[in-house]
Amino acid sequence: MVFAIAAAACSPTFDWREARLEGSAVTMLFPCRPRKVERALRIADASVVMQLHSCSAGGATFSLAVADAGAPERVAPLLAALRSQAVANVAGTLFAVPASAVAGASSAALAGRARIDGRLPDQRAVVEHVAWFAAGTRAYQATVLGTDRAVDPQTLATFFDAVQVR
Repeated sequence: MVFAIAAAACSPTFDWREARLEGSAVTMLFPCRPRKVERALRIADASVVMQLHSCSAGGATFSLAVADAGAPERVAPLLAALRSQAVANVAGTLFAVPASAVAGASSAALAGRARIDGRLPDQRAVVEHVAWFAAGTRAYQATVLGTDRAVDPQTLATFFDAVQVR
């Protein structure tokens, strides 16, 4: 992993930096300075506040969404809702991809990685690479959204391999 981060650090397109994100127990690398927004979600008759940390670089958008389910039994439905929404946002098709576990994350039943091929509302083709994981009562979704040209394997490895729950 150190080699991947060092190689990516030389990229003129990406300015990789460690981020310790307010409202979460996650540290990770972003290729640009993330901004935070909050919004309310309706999940199974409950309102949940979701924080979204995101930025764009090299033709792709990088983000981490975090929401507190409030109770352990509500984590799995929240992860399922995040997964469904990710697919719906790009009217896409989900393909599971092999993934290593996120360091420090719990072994939630719906945790995992996927590639979603879809289209934006303006009909541009996009690919969305997503990892879902949980820690305690918090559900997380790390995402890289862009075109195949903008989202190369090295960029994905740098982004996803650095995610850790503290």
